[in-house]
Amino acid sequence: MFKTNKECLDKLVFYFSEQDISTMQKLMHYFKRNGMVNISNEEFERCLNGLEKISELQMNEKIYGFWVKDTWVGEREGVELYSRRGNELRDLYVTDCRPDVYSVQNAIDFLQRESISKIYTGRIIKHFLDLPSFADDRDPILRNMLMSYQIDELRNSGIEVIVLDHLS
Repeated sequence: MFKTNKECLDKLVFYFSEQDISTMQKLMHYFKRNGMVNISNEEFERCLNGLEKISELQMNEKIYGFWVKDTWVGEREGVELYSRRGNELRDLYVTDCRPDVYSVQNAIDFLQRESISKIYTGRIIKHFLDLPSFADDRDPILRNMLMSYQIDELRNSGIEVIVLDHLS
């Protein structure tokens, strides 16, 4: 039906809502009760377990914040926010247009609007998952752990910032 290895589940977690998972589980049980399943019991159980793992991964979502500096036009620096589920990192609050970057206050407003009260940060050594610390040789974009003044501003606004010694 669908692959349930870790790599696939880490990707699927972004495409299933809680409602999708609930509906799919309900349909699978309905199909089984009414003799409409054309896969083995082992395959059926593997898929059900995969849906449960996707649900667990969604509940374990973490938000990561990083200092960013875009040198394309000047030396603009700010904050980028990413959502992590499993080993997949997705843009959460990242500008679509260079050289714009969001200020710390922009990020605070977004986090408060979304009722997010805790974020994680840490030093990026070359890459964190698929996020590079350095991009674009001509006009570099630099990323790393939030700066201390950014952490202070976030904490003063009621956002808990967890500084990790090692990102993994």
